[in-house]
Amino acid sequence: MRWSPDGRFLAYGDGAVVPAAGGAVSHPLGRTFGWQWRPGTHELVGATPGGGLLLARPGAAAERLLPEGWGAANPFFDRSGKVLGLVRERATHRFELWQVLWPTRTPQQAAAGSRLGDPPILATISPAGGWVFWWTGTRSNSIMADGLPLMVKGTALGALGPRVAQTLVYPEFLAWCGARLLLAAGGDRYATHGKRLLLASPPLPGYGQRWRVRDLSRDASRSWISPACSPARRSVAVSAGRNWFETRFGLERRSIWSLRFDGGRRRLTSPGVASDELPRWSRDGRYVLFVRTRKGQGSFRLVDVRTGRDIGLRAQVPSGIGYYDHYGWANLTDWSR
Repeated sequence: MRWSPDGRFLAYGDGAVVPAAGGAVSHPLGRTFGWQWRPGTHELVGATPGGGLLLARPGAAAERLLPEGWGAANPFFDRSGKVLGLVRERATHRFELWQVLWPTRTPQQAAAGSRLGDPPILATISPAGGWVFWWTGTRSNSIMADGLPLMVKGTALGALGPRVAQTLVYPEFLAWCGARLLLAAGGDRYATHGKRLLLASPPLPGYGQRWRVRDLSRDASRSWISPACSPARRSVAVSAGRNWFETRFGLERRSIWSLRFDGGRRRLTSPGVASDELPRWSRDGRYVLFVRTRKGQGSFRLVDVRTGRDIGLRAQVPSGIGYYDHYGWANLTDWSR
């Protein structure tokens, strides 16, 4: 579920769109296998079941960007809306990473080869393009549940770059902070165990494609997930709880923390027997929106970053089961700021 960047529409499911003010549900792309709003617009891009790529605006006919049979999947825009990343399957188990560049909408190959994974899962693109990140996927759901290597490649460079880190395959475990990437890193499927908050910075000149990584959490007594960079890019809101293997699901007891890049840190919430998940900043940086989870039921709350005041909102999130201590609130919610 995602708002259009201008807040006029809400898209969900297989590319269904409804006006924010209410009205009929439409499918401007038809039925899709993955879709994305283009940043700064209310254009929707989606891959078709036949491997084509379409662009549409609510209320207008769809435009074809790539033909059926091309092999398009997993579309993902950079923040500027000028670079769209794609996974392409040319033949069985033969994958490539491509980009479509605006305004010409020109496709160009970014990476190819067996090291991409089977299949690769596009994770994110650097805000100004130039770097593409993906997980080296596998057809084993059990192996994937324990996390996959996050890889990187400069699109204008030759060989593939080295592994950045091992992470669980959840989009909200990654977040951009300017040109730097925040990631909740750590293997095994338990979100409550062994997750560190890393800050990855682009390579220095002469160091090829090796991104510089440092531990921002610096506290192994807690497991850190779902980072969000503040608008001023001076701190990170993150959800963290006891570092352990739970005896049963539902005992996460996470709190929202603020970690400053200069080393300062502060716990913003104390939920008691509940668990506070998925922090998101307000545009002015004064508030952090989060989901308070208890017995699989979620409720929206705000915390004032300056005062620590915790404010309940009249909104509930449908109940869900925490899969190895991870809840799907990121797929069920969005915030138009």
